[in-house]
Amino acid sequence: DALPIYLMHKGSFDSAKDCGQMQNKWLMINIQNVQDFACQCLNRDVWSNEAVKTIIREHFIFWQVYHDSEEGQRYIQFYKLSDFPYVSILDPRTGQKLVEWHQVDVNSFLEQVTGFLGEHGQLDGHSGSPPKKRVCTERSEEH
Repeated sequence: DALPIYLMHKGSFDSAKDCGQMQNKWLMINIQNVQDFACQCLNRDVWSNEAVKTIIREHFIFWQVYHDSEEGQRYIQFYKLSDFPYVSILDPRTGQKLVEWHQVDVNSFLEQVTGFLGEHGQLDGHSGSPPKKRVCTERSEEH
């Protein structure tokens, strides 16, 4: 199953955090375990869903790595990660983990993310204010 390239931040965890700060977007983390079937289902079913893609594109910097990659290992050790599949939302300014989920399907994802955004709003605290127009170099845009 292909990774959702069109959504992904291509860069390190640190550059993802930088992008989140620049664009006032929350950081969504997905650590993939190749051996874990539920992780493959996540790519196949959840990240390919149009509603999911839209909400991620609007509100999040999406960072996905394999659990056995260098970046993945570093993240796992730092955030003491044990279960897969793993999706979390971090504050890019502090690196603080705000939520994490291990059971994810399209409906629960949309429900939980909508709930999160309802509770936390936009990153800069001003809902509806136009985002700063600074461009983030590592971001790949769909054309």
